[in-house]
Amino acid sequence: MFLTFSNKTGQASIPSACHVLILTYYSGGNVLNSRGFVMMYTAVMGASGISPASRHYMLDSPSIEIRHPATVGSPYTNKEVCTFVFAPVNNIYSTQTKTLVTVSVDSLDRCGNCDALYIYKFTPSGGWT
Repeated sequence: MFLTFSNKTGQASIPSACHVLILTYYSGGNVLNSRGFVMMYTAVMGASGISPASRHYMLDSPSIEIRHPATVGSPYTNKEVCTFVFAPVNNIYSTQTKTLVTVSVDSLDRCGNCDALYIYKFTPSGGWT
């Protein structure tokens, strides 16, 4: 985890080499006199920017299948950055609800660390792991 604000106030800056930033906000069950936060950002496109083929998905349905790229057998492009966020169904969080995500990789470029699929999970007690 890059940065955490838990039960405190303050200000932080994120390094300029951050290509994707996911902010997760979780409030506990006993919120008193909390004021929230303000986030200001400026996106600057450099000379070697992210591919316009990049896609971002926010999913909160009970069941869904996603293929990337959308057409079977189509190649993905250079410098794609895609995000897939699986949120609680109907935006209702429950400790009893479990999420099963099955990933089938057709093929990724085999040049070392060129192409990668990173998967993280978030729990209120543990954050991102």
